[in-house]
Amino acid sequence: PLDLAVKGHLVKEVFNIAGYHLPPSLSKHAKKIFIERLDKDLELEKPAFDKRIYGNLVSKEEKMKQQFFRAKFDDRSQYLTEILDTLTPDDIRHLLIAEDELSQCNGFSRIFPTRNTHSYFAFFEGPRYYNMLMDAWENKYELDRAPAIRRLQELCRRKIHLINTPSAPQP
Repeated sequence: PLDLAVKGHLVKEVFNIAGYHLPPSLSKHAKKIFIERLDKDLELEKPAFDKRIYGNLVSKEEKMKQQFFRAKFDDRSQYLTEILDTLTPDDIRHLLIAEDELSQCNGFSRIFPTRNTHSYFAFFEGPRYYNMLMDAWENKYELDRAPAIRRLQELCRRKIHLINTPSAPQP
């Protein structure tokens, strides 16, 4: 029991930080407990791993947005204010994963991205769209995560994050 009490929390933290997800099938009891703790408005079909979140399909429009903002890389103030105006399904999926990772840190601190890590961009080979997206997201929401979570929850309720994914329902 002492071993479990000490190592149990460590194992839980490691799984959370590593991004381990619930398996696709849960026992009825586990599923009931899990669903009781969820935001009931999300109406999840399965409260478990969904491979569509991790897909790498990018639509033509998403590619165009990425190219547009990479061209504005030298003007941080411009992409900070504009890149979050219209989030694409791909943007939303990346932000969901980032927020999920951050929520699992508990006793740990995330070092990248933060609202101050843009200064490291100069050391990269070139502009990276997702770094710019995360920079803008952290710049806007790092000090108050609640509006960020609400925004993502609303987009997920509308299933925007699943557009352009294999076997995705189209709204």
